[in-house]
Amino acid sequence: MQNKTNSDENWVIFFFVSTLVMYTIAGIQYGGRYLVKKWFPLPTEEFTDLCSVTNISVLIFDDSFGGYYIHGRSPYGFTEISTENLRRSLEQESRGKGQIRGLSPEEPDLQTYQIYIPLKLFETYRTTYVQELNTTVNEAQQKNQALSNAAS
Repeated sequence: MQNKTNSDENWVIFFFVSTLVMYTIAGIQYGGRYLVKKWFPLPTEEFTDLCSVTNISVLIFDDSFGGYYIHGRSPYGFTEISTENLRRSLEQESRGKGQIRGLSPEEPDLQTYQIYIPLKLFETYRTTYVQELNTTVNEAQQKNQALSNAAS
């Protein structure tokens, strides 16, 4: 036995109810994500904030010609300040009165960038920086080995 009603299907109401349900679910997800992100920030966001507070920019290569750049611009412009000045500066920033952390005024909160570098720049980076870094590491290892041998 089929249970029939006397009314026709109303596609406008069906569309309205379906849209309302989808927007409600999206709103709950968006609000939940905002609250979770506020109370439990991602480790990458905490690292970006640390780089910003300490005024350190970081360049990370995860591929031969590409990687990430973290623009660590402190809101007060200095690295070495007292904890009282740091507290005051962070309070001003939380009220929206601090300097921007990002590179451009159009997106003041954007501090992480995905970068790609040309081959010539990467070769220059490898020949100068990486060789110097390897030399410094080797010297430090030799010094540590000499100190451990002298202590033995």
